[in-house]
Amino acid sequence: MRKLACRAAGLLLSALLVQQAHADQGCPEGLSPIGRAPGPICVPTPGYGNGPVQRAAPPRTAPATMPAITMMPTPQRLRFFGVHVSDPARSQLYSSNYSLDVAKASSLALDYCRQQTGQECVVLGSFVDQCQSIVIDKARKTYRGLDLIPRVAARTAMAECQRGTRSGECRLWRLPLCSGSDYSGGNFIGEDNGRTPEQIAEEIATMTRELSAELAADGG
Repeated sequence: MRKLACRAAGLLLSALLVQQAHADQGCPEGLSPIGRAPGPICVPTPGYGNGPVQRAAPPRTAPATMPAITMMPTPQRLRFFGVHVSDPARSQLYSSNYSLDVAKASSLALDYCRQQTGQECVVLGSFVDQCQSIVIDKARKTYRGLDLIPRVAARTAMAECQRGTRSGECRLWRLPLCSGSDYSGGNFIGEDNGRTPEQIAEEIATMTRELSAELAADGG
């Protein structure tokens, strides 16, 4: 019993001496000196107190910057030009379509007209992404109509002609010609493709009669 008491007294004395040493070296209670620096370097004493040893939190890093998203440009819709041309005497009508600019469409049709007639031809009208129809009267004066619908373009040209002369003198010179991505008639240079001259003449005559009757019924 005496030995236990002596041992406890010894431990208490040691603890007091350690605390006194810490105090002598400038460290407050709960901190212990370390190192050999000229002054005291105090750190928390392991196991001192009831709470866990506090550790410094790691430094926070800024979140990575997301790369900017580059939007793909919207592709532009192609535009397709067409043109009707004729010789100065208005004896023939030629055309071209599905060119990417009006200058190219005109050049193709004018060159073809020059080769066929031996004369310097003229442009009667150009169009893009729609249909054009040319109507001619007995005096060889021309009128044109434009619309997204071929037959409406022809009707417009016929109405223009009838306002300028007597209705019986107006006729379609060619079937309406279209140029654009919404049409499937095909592209060509010169005259109409895929039909004989007799078939073309019959179609022109039929449409001329039909449109003349429609306009007459509508009062012009």
